[in-house]
Amino acid sequence: MLCIPLLKGVLDFEDKNAHATTIVAMCIISLPTLAVYLFTLEYDLFATTFITIGVMIGAVIGSKFLKKIPDKTLNILYILITSISAIKILFF
Repeated sequence: MLCIPLLKGVLDFEDKNAHATTIVAMCIISLPTLAVYLFTLEYDLFATTFITIGVMIGAVIGSKFLKKIPDKTLNILYILITSISAIKILFF
């Protein structure tokens, strides 16, 4: 939740570069988790397959929208999605 504001505020990243960098960082950070699940065989292959397909499709669609969406709209969407996620985590 803090990565995008920090990249924009502290390192002067442009909005779209901050979002793209955050996505790459999340992928890299999640690799150890992938390794743990693969080595312990503690995952549902059926669910994992569909989630992976969905993530790949979402990444392609998202990267196309990221190029076209205005920075102000991107910021509003980020604030909305982050706020909804925070409320869900805190209260549900």
